[in-house]
Amino acid sequence: MKIYVKDANLILDLFNGRILDAWFALGYETITTSLVLVEIRDEEQKIQLNTYVSKGLLKIEDAKGGDWDEIHELSIKWSVSIPDASVAVLALKSSACLLTGDGRLRKKSKELGIDVRGILWVLDLLIEQQKITSAAACVALHNITGAGAFLPKEEVEKCLKRWS
Repeated sequence: MKIYVKDANLILDLFNGRILDAWFALGYETITTSLVLVEIRDEEQKIQLNTYVSKGLLKIEDAKGGDWDEIHELSIKWSVSIPDASVAVLALKSSACLLTGDGRLRKKSKELGIDVRGILWVLDLLIEQQKITSAAACVALHNITGAGAFLPKEEVEKCLKRWS
C-alpha cells in the first residue's frame, strides 16, 4: 500500500473541500508529523482530525532524535517552516509520496527525488477511485479556492472543464 505524507495546507484543503472522509475511504496509509498537527488551529478541524487519528486512519509520526538536525537544516536551506521540513524528511525516509500545496516545499522536495502531488491530483484520484463524483469534485474545488487556497488558475480551469 502506498504511503502518503500530508502537510497542513493539504489537510486544510481536504477539510475545506469537505472530502476528508472520501480521502480516508481510499484506504491508503496516511501519515503526518506531530508538528503539522500543531499548525491546525481551528477547533472543529482539530476534533475531526483527532477522530481519524483515534481510528488509526491518520498516523502521527514524531521526529526521531537524529532527524531534528536534518529538519532544522532543511528548514533553513529551503526557507520553509519546521513543520514543512518535517514532512519532507518523513516522506524521504518513508519513501512516501508527499501531498502538499506549498509551492516552495513542492519544488525543493522534487529536487530531493520525493514524489510530490497536490490537491488537484487528489481530486482526480478520488474521482478515478469512485469516492466522489466529478460534480462533487467541482464543488470541492470551489470550496477549496473559496477558502483561500492558492492554486494555479489555468490548472483549476482545466480541471473544472474536465470534470464538467
